[in-house]
Amino acid sequence: MEPCMTEYRGGMRACAILVASGVVFALSGCGGGSSGTAHPRPATYSLSGTVDGLNASGLVLAVNDTNVTVTSGAMTVTLASGLPAGSAYTVTVVTQPAEEICRVANGVGTVGSADVTDVAITCASSHSVLYSFIGNDGGLAPDGNLIQASDGNFYGTTGAGGTSNNGTVFEVTPAGVETVLYSFAYARGSEPRTLIEGSDGNFYGAAWWGGATGNGTVFEITPTGSEALLYSFTGGIDGVNPNGVIQAADGNLYGTTSTPGPYNKGTFFEIATK
Repeated sequence: MEPCMTEYRGGMRACAILVASGVVFALSGCGGGSSGTAHPRPATYSLSGTVDGLNASGLVLAVNDTNVTVTSGAMTVTLASGLPAGSAYTVTVVTQPAEEICRVANGVGTVGSADVTDVAITCASSHSVLYSFIGNDGGLAPDGNLIQASDGNFYGTTGAGGTSNNGTVFEVTPAGVETVLYSFAYARGSEPRTLIEGSDGNFYGAAWWGGATGNGTVFEITPTGSEALLYSFTGGIDGVNPNGVIQAADGNLYGTTSTPGPYNKGTFFEIATK
């Protein structure tokens, strides 16, 4: 800061104004005494972050109540500017980009005495293939429901493939590792279409064809791949082509067949698990 300049004019001490480092000091001059009242300009800061993996358009973020659109391919983004120290901020995703999922890290905080630059937006494809069926012994044409069992793994059926080309029961881990638990021979069922996890931890389902007379079966598979044939449909009053099973509160399995039954319109059946 430059030294104070005092000038006497007509026997009076004149007033002087000094400016240094952006701070204005008003020095009173009349009558001799001086006061130093500072009026600093308030400091403001910006809020920004990095963007990783954004390959599609449509990402809209919200900074408190203000929306910010992020362009495809961006690697950095300025979210706000002119924020005074002590300002609270929250960054959230308002609209996801096409076929991608974006997440925000370090999106909540308070502005200190410097620019905020650590907000991180990470995007990834919303679709990923965990496993691709290879046919033959590995199974092909998954045609039934998929369940996530109590062990966290996924279980389902293929309508074809396996060692006899009559379908399989398979397991796939969340990491995409597949195991064929059971390959159907026609006498045990063919084209399995449904699967449930029973209260005992075993899996139960129905095969559309196969069995003793070729009209479908209800089966049990343990988590280690051991199979038990619970019922083989005859094609008479008991029905043909079971659609699937559920387990009721009494522990028994219930389901329907497409045809025939005594009126050739299908049946509703009950089968004990043990």
